Amino acid sequence: MARNLRVLIIGAGPAGVSAAYFLKYYDSDNIVDVNLVERLDSKRYEIYHDMCGCAISENLLKEIKPLKVENIVGKIHLIREFWPDNLVTETRLKGYIIDRPEFLKAVIRRFVNMGGEFEVNSVNDITQYNDKVKVKFSTGRAREYDYVIAADGANPIVRKKLNIGGKRDYFVQYVIDEPPERGVLCFYYDEK
Repeated sequence: MARNLRVLIIGAGPAGVSAAYFLKYYDSDNIVDVNLVERLDSKRYEIYHDMCGCAISENLLKEIKPLKVENIVGKIHLIREFWPDNLVTETRLKGYIIDRPEFLKAVIRRFVNMGGEFEVNSVNDITQYNDKVKVKFSTGRAREYDYVIAADGANPIVRKKLNIGGKRDYFVQYVIDEPPERGVLCFYYDEK
């Protein structure tokens, strides 16, 4: 019998949660041990992902099956973008607004029910040697993995610790607190 592969996924946002879920979903022989780690506690996780919101197209909703999106808040039929110099563009789209924190938490529960491991913990250090990756957590525990998936966002510890470069752009996001037009998703851009 083949030994189990150990996979660590750092970050439980959309990319990390999807990677964890599908790794376990397609592991019919149960030979992959998947650990999903998120640094934000439950309250901070919900605030962070609620701020981001989530729009999803009807086509993407079909593509991510077998995942079911049960947390639909509303339908979208138009995206309206406001650009500098009073330029406004509109794109017709069939899609949905979902409750992103609730959707992600539901996917994590399904992942755990399939045998995956989820924990709130921070990665303090990561080193690669030969064909293994050693990870030290904030709890003081250290583990070895065959693979690490870095889904830890715009300020990733994996890239920093392993000296992996990459282009970085910074953006500022503002939330406009006014009632939206029903079914219209609006984006406002400035010159920066």
